[in-house]
This record gives sequence, structure tokens and C-alpha cells, in this order.
Amino acid sequence: DDDESDDEVVLLRGALKAERLRAAALAKEARAHAVRAAALTQDARERREVLQRFSRRAEDLTAITQQLQDRCDRAERRADVAERRAARARRRTGADDALPL
Repeated sequence: DDDESDDEVVLLRGALKAERLRAAALAKEARAHAVRAAALTQDARERREVLQRFSRRAEDLTAITQQLQDRCDRAERRADVAERRAARARRRTGADDALPL
């Protein structure tokens, strides 16, 4: 009976040692996953910051484009007004009649 008990203790100790080794391996793997997760999190933060900078730049460029469009529109309106004034001035002076066709 003592031999069986001793054998059982040896088996249990072996099983315990195996479980400890598995637990240590799992802990090591978990630490490696945590390190990778931290690196991925940092990478995601950096990518988000880059995207935010690009987004702000895109907003700036949109505003600049709108300003340029507004300036072009004003310049076109001024050109139209100047063209109408020149046509009126030509009609008043009779210069239209002197222009070659």
C-alpha cells in the first residue's frame, strides 16, 4: 500500500512539475503577446496621429481652395464689369464702328 502511495506521490509530483512548466510557458507566451500588443497599440497611436495631421492638412487645403475659388469668382466678375464698361465706352465714342470685323 505504501508503494502505491509512493508511486502516486511521484506521479502527482511529476504532474505538478509538468503543470508548472506549462504555466511558465503560458506566462512567457502571455508576456510576449503583451509586448506585441503594446507595440501594436503604439503603432496605432502613431498612425492615428499621422491621419489626424493629414486630415487637418486636407481641411487647410480645402479652405485654401475655397479662398482661391472665391478670388477667381471675384476676378471674373470684375472682368465682366470691365468688359461691359469698355463696350459702353466704345458705343459712346463710336469706336465700335471703327473696329475691323
